[in-house]
Amino acid sequence: DEQAGGTWLAVRPDARRVACLLNGRGGQARPERRRTRGELPLRAALDGPGALKDLAASPSVLACYDPFHLVCGDTGTVLLLSWDGSAAACADLAPGTHMLTNAGHAYPEPEVTEPKAAHFASRFAVARPPGDRAAPVSGAWGQWLTLADGDGLPRDDPRAILARGTLPDGRPWGSTSQTLV
Repeated sequence: DEQAGGTWLAVRPDARRVACLLNGRGGQARPERRRTRGELPLRAALDGPGALKDLAASPSVLACYDPFHLVCGDTGTVLLLSWDGSAAACADLAPGTHMLTNAGHAYPEPEVTEPKAAHFASRFAVARPPGDRAAPVSGAWGQWLTLADGDGLPRDDPRAILARGTLPDGRPWGSTSQTLV
């Protein structure tokens, strides 16, 4: 992706709420108005999934942010707010495994075409970790650790989660972060 990478995660244990933000693709905010997207998952974790609907209905507020995909969930609802720099879309996410990339919600979809999602999403769904809080990291995350480490794909493979490439202007680019939630 030609934009700076980044994933932010906020967890509010007392409210059983989690929020995660992934940088998106699209038009950038005007520099004189730009705010950090890092505040968005903090606000969502504090206020809950309904805050995403409020934000989606506020184009003047959204215009202060570069594109993003914001997920917020609690014990009853998980919402995804996507902002491409000009339009917002808010969607309920059904229970199950979902995969987001900088291009947006990539899995499950009726037709999975994004290379990363086509390779990884069903693998993540099958290898669902047990979530045992008492287990060591390797036991709690199970096969997801292998998948998150790239599943053996070369970094220049279009399916790679941990990717390396060259931007159109010749600068090197590589994955800088990833998050399992």
